[in-house]
Amino acid sequence: ELLFGKRMFEEIARHSIGFNLHAEVAGDYAVNVRMFEVTAAGALLLTDHKKNIRELFEPDSEILTYSSPAECIDKLRWALEHPEDARKIALAGQQRTLKDHSVEKRVELLFEIMKEEYSKDR
Repeated sequence: ELLFGKRMFEEIARHSIGFNLHAEVAGDYAVNVRMFEVTAAGALLLTDHKKNIRELFEPDSEILTYSSPAECIDKLRWALEHPEDARKIALAGQQRTLKDHSVEKRVELLFEIMKEEYSKDR
C-alpha cells in the first residue's frame, strides 16, 4: 500500500529509525525529500553520506550517516543498542528540520534564488 500525506507521516513516526538511500541521479549530493520526512516525523534518520550533508544536518548529532554497507549496519546496530542516545539524535534532527527545513523556509530560499536569477537578466 502506498501512503501519502498525514498517513505517511504517521507511519514514519511509528518507527524509531528511518532509512534513506539516495538514487544514483543525486550523485554526491543529499537532495531527497525523504530525509526531511523522516526527521520531521521524529524518527532517527540513517542516510548515506553525501558531500553537502553538513549544510543540512550535523552527522552523529542530528542524523546518522554511513559511507558503506558495513558502516550502515554498524550504525543501525548502535542505534538499536542505544535507544536513548538514538532518540536524542532523532529529536535534534526533528528540531533542525522544523527550524531550518520547513516548506516555508524552502519557499523563502527558492524565492531569493529566483529574485537573484531574475535580476541578472535585466
